[in-house]
Amino acid sequence: MKSIIPSFEIGMTAVEVVAEIVRIHPKIEALGFYVYAPHYNIMESRKIPLLPHLLYHDPSKKVVGLKRHEITAEKLNQIIASFQNKNLVLAVLSKKK
Repeated sequence: MKSIIPSFEIGMTAVEVVAEIVRIHPKIEALGFYVYAPHYNIMESRKIPLLPHLLYHDPSKKVVGLKRHEITAEKLNQIIASFQNKNLVLAVLSKKK
């Protein structure tokens, strides 16, 4: 199998880094992206986090699934630009749903 050379550069955006990670790792078939409005996390708001807070995931949030060929910086930027609420952000899910 041909080796793929990474092309990371100082100053890349997070979207560009995600797209590059997918490009250089052919085993990544798809990724899920979570759309949400950020707020203080548990570690910022409490000295000792409570377990129920750490385990909580809001099921009302939108998840966008993209196949490998769809995961480009341009596509991710299009998704972000389409948010009606400009306070929303796009996060990469750590597990495929």
